[in-house]
Amino acid sequence: MPPPHTFARQHTVLGITEISQGDDVPIPTPARPIRVRVRPQDSIAGLPLHQHPWAQLTYSLKGVMRVSTPSATWIVPPTRAIWIPPRIPHEVQLFSGAHPHTLYVDAAMKPISHQACCVIEVRPFMSSLISELAKLAKQHERTLREEALAILLLEELAQAARLPLHLPLPQDRRLRNLCEYLLHHPATTQTLAALAADCGASERTISRLFFKELGMPFTTWRTQLKLMQALTLASDGTPYQAIAQALGYQSASAFSAMFKKAFGVPPSLFLRPAKESGEASSPN
Repeated sequence: MPPPHTFARQHTVLGITEISQGDDVPIPTPARPIRVRVRPQDSIAGLPLHQHPWAQLTYSLKGVMRVSTPSATWIVPPTRAIWIPPRIPHEVQLFSGAHPHTLYVDAAMKPISHQACCVIEVRPFMSSLISELAKLAKQHERTLREEALAILLLEELAQAARLPLHLPLPQDRRLRNLCEYLLHHPATTQTLAALAADCGASERTISRLFFKELGMPFTTWRTQLKLMQALTLASDGTPYQAIAQALGYQSASAFSAMFKKAFGVPPSLFLRPAKESGEASSPN
């Protein structure tokens, strides 16, 4: 039988911190498949590149999180969560007072079958389950209540809707240069042909590489980029008119229309804090 209270230790290999069994972070086991870690408010601004042999769900009631792997970036708005499968190297940046709850999930549990990270919708019931599990985080022994909450949460995760907040990054040098340029100049109005020429490739070659390496056309990738930039700016309180200008839109209404087409609601509703949208409040 596993020890009643198991923690984690870490070491670094090739710049990636490997977190394993030890004595500073509670880790999941088959007996306790979900462990919750709630960090003190404002205790961290982010976490450097690391990985661990268990899966992870990170959720914040407010602020925005940016999670990056060597091959992609995800933006996690308030009251949404990101699922990170086992052994995926990742780093985390926090914006606008994000206060994350981190759930570590035993690798044998696969509530989300996706092999890559993904951002999911957190419904009020799931938020309540997370809050209740967080209250039990410091218990040394498993209880029937914890077991029941974990079973319900795993089922909720299996049913959760995914959100289009994934921005893949390519390996090809030419396409990588183009994508990096757009990351730093999201308002540019240059055509794909002009961008390709600046990278030493033809428009046809770059179009083919977008599909081959990123699985989507240039226009879709560019829209994803603008959505993610918009969420980061909006979470800091940037006016929508300023966001529209920063992203190359002619007006705030044009930006809002793009946002609503992607998410079904305008940015003001999508970024509404949990306490305003009726979701569970953060545990003490």
